[in-house]
Amino acid sequence: MGGNFLGYIYLLDNAEPEPTPQPTPEPSPQPEKVETTADVDGTQVKVSADSKVLPDAELKVSSVSDEVKNKADQAVKNKLDPEAEILEIMDIKAIDKTTNEEKQPEGGTVSVELDLNEKYKDNGDIKIVHFDDSKDEVNVVDNAVADKDSKTVSFEAPHFSYYAAVKTPVAATDVKLSNDYLKIQPDASTTLKATVKPANVTNADVTWSSSDPSIVTVDENGKVTAIKEGTASVTATTANGKTATCEIEVKALDSNEGAGTTQTYNDGGSGDGNIIKKLAATVTGTNPDTSIRQAALMNGDVPAWMIPSIIGLFAGGGILIGVIALIKRKRSE
Repeated sequence: MGGNFLGYIYLLDNAEPEPTPQPTPEPSPQPEKVETTADVDGTQVKVSADSKVLPDAELKVSSVSDEVKNKADQAVKNKLDPEAEILEIMDIKAIDKTTNEEKQPEGGTVSVELDLNEKYKDNGDIKIVHFDDSKDEVNVVDNAVADKDSKTVSFEAPHFSYYAAVKTPVAATDVKLSNDYLKIQPDASTTLKATVKPANVTNADVTWSSSDPSIVTVDENGKVTAIKEGTASVTATTANGKTATCEIEVKALDSNEGAGTTQTYNDGGSGDGNIIKKLAATVTGTNPDTSIRQAALMNGDVPAWMIPSIIGLFAGGGILIGVIALIKRKRSE
């Protein structure tokens, strides 16, 4: 019994001590963002995502083949507009670092910013579309924001695939002329200006026409020429059928009213409705009082109270050689 006890003590004294537990190493901190920047055919593309959305993944952005671009272009024209134009198209992917396979965002989106530079077009709407090559169809990304000042487009991509920046045409909503009424003499000319809205309209061209070319003609630039006395309308028509009209009255003055009188209206392109109306008149007659009064009142350019003062300037002569009056007045829209 005593020997066994001593042997037990011996075993306890020679037993190996238990290993001290070691702390578990903490995993290396993951970056908050996964991002990349690439040049795709001259367009700077920046793609970024939260690391929780793309754990252990690498982002890649590349250009697409001509075959994919042609299919996407046809799909855009079929769904959006026959005149829609692809400004840039790219392939955005995420590659798993472990398996080297493509992966999609997990529970979030990926931010994409395109710097289009000179490819950015002001005369149209800029949209972002997702192209599904398995179905040859496109869908508009509703959250895209285009900034014409920086020439960039930003959007949130819910998944990886082909994305394209597309310019779609903007139709004219209205057209206005610099004047809605003109009074000129035969053989006189003036030019009308057409302003098409909105400012970013794709096609701002207008077609000019005259209701009666025997009285008034108009050329492709809006230059109006009076042929003979009468009234006619000149109309500007946009590509999508919006119109604006100016009524032209052609009337000659007899010798007592002021031979050679012409009137032209021009708002100077300011568009504020203020018109400088120039009346250049050569009045002949033995009675300057009658001649000036008739010419001034007929044209409506000189208030009646000013006429005696004008007559006084020329009362000493038998024949009035010329009168030029510049009057600024508000044109009623």
